[in-house]
Amino acid sequence: MNYKKLEEVGEILDKQVSCGDVAGGSVLVLKDGEEIYRHNSGLADIERGIPVSNDTIFRIYSMTKPITAAALMILYDRGAFRLDDRLCGYIKAFENMTVLTEEGVVPAKSDITIRQALDMTSGLCYPDQSYPAGIKMCEVYDKIAQESEKGARIGTVELIERAAGSPLAFQPGEKWLYGIGADVAGALIEVISGMSFRDFLKKELLD
Repeated sequence: MNYKKLEEVGEILDKQVSCGDVAGGSVLVLKDGEEIYRHNSGLADIERGIPVSNDTIFRIYSMTKPITAAALMILYDRGAFRLDDRLCGYIKAFENMTVLTEEGVVPAKSDITIRQALDMTSGLCYPDQSYPAGIKMCEVYDKIAQESEKGARIGTVELIERAAGSPLAFQPGEKWLYGIGADVAGALIEVISGMSFRDFLKKELLD
């Protein structure tokens, strides 16, 4: 174990605090169940001047994402799919994807892979008014929200199939963008397992 590298992680956190990017943070590294590195930096409460400590409680968002990824990897371990399989081989709506560029909408140069959906390099984006592809995805999600308000029940797979009709933010594999990859993983779990996402999580992980 390169402990010097671990110390560099703490130094990066210190720099983030000193430049004001974050108020405070904590790094903890465990190996084989044993704590091998810990570093706290900055404030847990700015108004009261309380520093970050080992027992500071943090609110962590999007923790359904690693749970979803772990659930999908259960199916991977069972040989149900390969990471570099084409997504459209499981969800047909991902055939013939398009990309929204500065020149307009163009065909995707390659199919999205399951790996790209998981590591968010697929070009699939969240609804977001700050860039063109995000605006297009907003239109999809707004329509789904309107239908849901009127009583429509739209499942995971249908939601993702409809999102697949929105153009990608960039060519698959070209770069990284925080997007709906975890939602796609949830739909894949349903398609591959034949179970609802909820039932699969309950049976394979939560129980």
